[in-house]
Amino acid sequence: MARPINPSSSKTASPDFQKSATLLHRITALAIAFIAFPVFTLWLFSVASSPENYAFFLHYMVHAADKNSFAFSVNILSRIIGVGLTWCFFYHVMASIRFNALKGSRNPSLKESHGFYSAMSMIALLITFLVWALILLR
Repeated sequence: MARPINPSSSKTASPDFQKSATLLHRITALAIAFIAFPVFTLWLFSVASSPENYAFFLHYMVHAADKNSFAFSVNILSRIIGVGLTWCFFYHVMASIRFNALKGSRNPSLKESHGFYSAMSMIALLITFLVWALILLR
């Protein structure tokens, strides 16, 4: 009877796209936790406190009419951050689906794993684009 192979001594290395997918999954989680959650909390406080505070929040974060004002600059920056956070959210969700689906598969081939990673990334981009198209075109 042969001795069992020690898995830590095997020379199988994870491909670069899997390492980058894992790293990006963690970075998107940090962005959601440290940027999106505080902005969402600020929005909740502005809604709960008074109509004036909510109007102030909307003026700076959503729609500033005067294009030569500081609020307009903050508005552009908040939209850029919003698009990034929306992508972070959808990427994180899709990566979670990918990780759980591949965990259920016994030994996915490298081609299958890479294809799933590419599809997941494209779907996250597509959903982000659709969400922001709905936001900006309404």
